[in-house]
Parts: sequence; C-alpha cells; structure tokens
Amino acid sequence: PDFAIVLKQSVQQGRANALWTSFGVGLGILVHVSYCLLGVALLLSQSETVFTAVKHLAALYLAYLGVQALRYAKPN
Repeated sequence: PDFAIVLKQSVQQGRANALWTSFGVGLGILVHVSYCLLGVALLLSQSETVFTAVKHLAALYLAYLGVQALRYAKPN
C-alpha cells in the first residue's frame, strides 16, 4: 500500500509531492517500529521470566540456523 500511494502521488502530483509522501510513510513506519520496540523493551526489562524465555528462544533459533547452514553447505 505504501508503494501504491507514493506511485499515485508521483503520477498525479509530481516528484516533490511524492518525496513528501515517502517521507510521511517513512515517518509513520518509524513511529510504529519505535513504540513496538519500546513496548517489547519495557516488557523484557520488567519480567525476568519473559527475558529468559526470549533469550532461550533466540539461542534455539540461532542453533537451528547453524544446523541448516551446515546441512546445506556445499562440500569442497
């Protein structure tokens, strides 16, 4: 949807308007990402249990990625 609105503004209103629309879209995404990160950071800082669970899940995911990389590595 973001691309479509920027494209529409570009075609109908010109480059300058499309750049301002792009800036607005980027700013909106920044706001959403910021409050999501702050909420997750607040949750992790307030709950040792949740922090430990997320830490263990992240370790398992990294181990999974490592195993997959080794499984599909091309032999020399």
